[in-house]
Amino acid sequence: MDAEYWYTNLRRTVLLEKATRALLSSGHGVFIEVSPHPVLTMGLQETFAATGSDAVTLGTLRRDEDEARRFTTSLAEAHAHGVELDWKALFAGSGAQRVDLPTYAFQHQHYWLKSDPGQGRDISATGMRPGGHALLSGAIRLADSDGVVMTGRLSAETHPWLADHVVLGAVLLPGTAFVDLALHAADQVGYELLEELTIEAPLVVPDSGAVVLQVTATLPDATGRSNLQIYATSADAPEDVWTLHASGTATLAPAPTDDGLDEWPPAGARALAVDTLYASLTESGYEYGPLFQGLRAAWQQGDDVYAEVALPDDAAAEGFGVHPALLDAALHAMRWSATPGAGSEPGSVELPFAWNGVTLSAVGARALRVRIRRVRSGVSLLLADGTGHPVASVDTLALRPIRPEQLMPADHALGDAMFRVEWAKKPVGSAGNLPDIARHADLTSADAVPGVVAVSFADTGSESEDAASQAHELALSALKFVQEWLADERFAESRLVVTTRGAVACDGDSAPDPAQAAVWGLVRTVQTENPGRFVLIDVDGTDESALSAVV
Repeated sequence: MDAEYWYTNLRRTVLLEKATRALLSSGHGVFIEVSPHPVLTMGLQETFAATGSDAVTLGTLRRDEDEARRFTTSLAEAHAHGVELDWKALFAGSGAQRVDLPTYAFQHQHYWLKSDPGQGRDISATGMRPGGHALLSGAIRLADSDGVVMTGRLSAETHPWLADHVVLGAVLLPGTAFVDLALHAADQVGYELLEELTIEAPLVVPDSGAVVLQVTATLPDATGRSNLQIYATSADAPEDVWTLHASGTATLAPAPTDDGLDEWPPAGARALAVDTLYASLTESGYEYGPLFQGLRAAWQQGDDVYAEVALPDDAAAEGFGVHPALLDAALHAMRWSATPGAGSEPGSVELPFAWNGVTLSAVGARALRVRIRRVRSGVSLLLADGTGHPVASVDTLALRPIRPEQLMPADHALGDAMFRVEWAKKPVGSAGNLPDIARHADLTSADAVPGVVAVSFADTGSESEDAASQAHELALSALKFVQEWLADERFAESRLVVTTRGAVACDGDSAPDPAQAAVWGLVRTVQTENPGRFVLIDVDGTDESALSAVV
C-alpha cells in the first residue's frame, strides 16, 4: 500500500460494497475496521443483510472511550466471534500467568436465537441511522427538507438513573436533558449555539411502561435559524397523542469571549457549607438520588457563586454532551444565588424554564468548575473542566414554579376528553375598599419603588386611521415601555400589570381589537421570557371591569 494506492483511494470510487460482496463470496465472515472510530460498519451491515449473510463487523477503537479498555473489549468481541488471537502478544510483559481450566473444552457455540435481518437486528434495516445520543436510538434525515427527526424510548427499566431525579414525588426527565438533546439536534444541522430553549411542560417518566421521544431540527430559515422541538408520548397509548415538552432555535455561535475558570477557587471567595444542602432540598420537594447529588464544594464572591460538581465514579458519561446529572448538579449552587423572579409558590418548586445562549465547547466531562452570575432575567452559567478550560456556557437561565398537579405522566394526555370554557363570577368588593394608588407620568418620576406597577394601554389613542397602522403604533409604544421597565434595575423585584381593552374575545363578544390584541400578544411573549414579572388584564370598558382590574 504505497503512496500511489492511497492517491487512487482518494481520487477514485472506493467500491466498498463490491469488495465486501467479493469477500463474502470467498468465505470471509468477520470484518474488522481498524480506525479511531467506526464509520464503515453500517455500510458493511447493509451489504450483509442484502446478501443474507450472517457475517459480523467489528471495530477497534471508539471516540470518547478509554483506548486500552476499548481495544481489549474489541479483542474480546472478536474472540467471541471465533477470531484466532495471539494472546501471548497481548499479555507480554504484563505478568499474566496461565491457570488450570475446567475439565471440559470451551466451545464457540451460540445459544441465543438469531433475529432475521429485517426484524430490527440493526436499525439500518428500517432506513434509519443510530441516534448518536444516549437517549436516542435512531435518526433519519427528511428527503424533502433535509431536516432531521430523531427518536428514542425512555423507561425506568432502560434508564434506571432517572429514578435519582424525583421532584414532588414524580420522576422527571431533567431540564438539563432537554438542553443536551437540543444541542445534539442543533449539531445535526450544523449549528452549535442553542439560541433559546423553552421547557413547555415537564416530562414525567412512568413507573411502568415507556415514553417515546421525538426530537426534530429543521434546516435554517430565512433568518439563519433552525427550529428545534422535543415531543413525547406514552409507548402504550392506543393512539399517538404527542405533547410538546421543549422548543427553541439554534444558530451559529459567535467567537468565545470567556477564557474559562483558571484561578480556582477565586481569590477572596468565601467558602459555603454544602453538607446540609441535599437534606434541605429534600424538604423543599427535590428528592435527589446519589447520581444527582453531585455538588462537592461552593464559594461566594459578591453576587457570584462558584461551585465544584462531579459524577460518581461508577456513572457513565458516554453518549452525552454534558451528562444531565452533572449539569443539574451545577444548578444546585443557585441555592445561594439571589435570583430575580416570583419565587416558589406555596406547595410548588422551581424548575429550569427558559435557556438562552447555550454553547458546548467540550464533551464527556465528569467534573466541572461552575460560575453562577446574576443577570437581569435570571442567572448566567460558565462551566469549565478541572484545568479551567471552557466546557459550556449559558447566557441566561430563568426558572418558573411548578405545582404537583402539573406533573402528569405522558399517558395522562386526555386525548379523548371534551372540554368547554366556563366563566366564573368573582366578587371584587367596592371602590371604598381600594388601596391607595400613586399615579406617575413615567417610570422615572416615582420616588419609592412599589412592589406592583400598573400601566394601561386600554385608552391609548392613535393618530392613524387604518387598523394596521394603529396596531403598529400601539405595539411599538408597548415594546418601548417594556424595554425601559426591564432595563431599570430598580424594578427587578417588582411586578408590572399591563391592562388592555378588548384584546381578547370571550363569552360571545365581538372580534378583538387588532391594536389591543397586538399589545396582548407582545406582553404574552415577554411573560414567557421573564416568568413572574408581568401580569396581563383585559377589560371591557365597564366600571365593574375596571374595578376588578384595580383590585
